[in-house]
Amino acid sequence: MRKLLASAIVLPLALLVLQAPASAKSSKMFFDGTTKQGVEVFFIVENIGGAPTFEPFFTNFTITCNGTSFNYEWLFFGYQIPLDQNGGFDISLPSDQLPFDWNGTVNGNKAHGTQSQGYAAYNSQGGGVADCGTGPVGWKATGVSGRTPSRHTSDWTVTVVKDSKGRVSETIRHG
Repeated sequence: MRKLLASAIVLPLALLVLQAPASAKSSKMFFDGTTKQGVEVFFIVENIGGAPTFEPFFTNFTITCNGTSFNYEWLFFGYQIPLDQNGGFDISLPSDQLPFDWNGTVNGNKAHGTQSQGYAAYNSQGGGVADCGTGPVGWKATGVSGRTPSRHTSDWTVTVVKDSKGRVSETIRHG
């Protein structure tokens, strides 16, 4: 299953990387960075119709819940968010179980911001629900050219897809 996921990630990135040299004057820039938790974020900023556009690819979190820590990954397909006049963006996916927010500012080949992940679980001590959200986590990224992100692993993966009609679907997978 991990080989399938790796193929699903590496093949599209390889295609994007191969396009970069052919369009060297393109305004597409790949951003690779880390969060204050030490896990990876990766996204693209591309000029679409004259507007710089944030295209998230993946971000990761370390969740600690009931004394156990695990990695949680979000994958995005089909998201194109125009940057505001200050280079800012915000993705907010409200939810009772897994609320998510990723915001930041892109300035040239540097980017920074915060993200947060909610995670509700049953309290291991019995009685009720434990709120295991991350709270705001800072991140920084640098624009890179023509290379794929480093290998990463996660215990949980959320794939978020926005179709051509704007409908959003999520798939959550363990392992």
